[in-house]
Amino acid sequence: MSKRLWIIISYLLSAPVFALLAFLILALQLGDPAASAKLMMIAIVFASILPSLTVVFLKTNHNVTYELIERELRPKPLVLASLSYLIGAILLYRLAISPEATILMLCYCFNALALLLPTLRWKVSIHAAGVAGPVTALMLLLDSSYALLYLCLVPVFLARLKLKRHSFPELVAGTLISILVTFIVVRILL
Repeated sequence: MSKRLWIIISYLLSAPVFALLAFLILALQLGDPAASAKLMMIAIVFASILPSLTVVFLKTNHNVTYELIERELRPKPLVLASLSYLIGAILLYRLAISPEATILMLCYCFNALALLLPTLRWKVSIHAAGVAGPVTALMLLLDSSYALLYLCLVPVFLARLKLKRHSFPELVAGTLISILVTFIVVRILL
């Protein structure tokens, strides 16, 4: 496959895009169009747009790629993303839209924080974490059949390896950290 196709796959399965899929799945469970619309608006802003804006700012002011290849530049976007997720979780909780959506948003918050520590020394895959965490949450919050979405990790791994953005251990680390953190958060809050 061409490099361009791997880049497209990488963007389509990035954390902010996959977040929209995860929250859409939860929104479709609500059965109330108004609540679903509110949930999606909060998810679009706090799980996708705001976390992405930090990276856009870095690209504009530091001439870096959208993928934050430079490990040293990753902590600030992770901290700001975690704040965005926390605000989104507070809004979801205060509006009483969906306990599952609130828990998922908190999973995003704690995963971003959990990825901070290894990121200081190692370039753990945020792409892999951005798929593995939400899939784990959907399995625990809704139904184990969502485990099929783990198959999305295959193109993520292939794209990140083909583009030479990560090593296999970095992809596995992102996956496992996100699964573990999500499992703990859901078990504590459910």
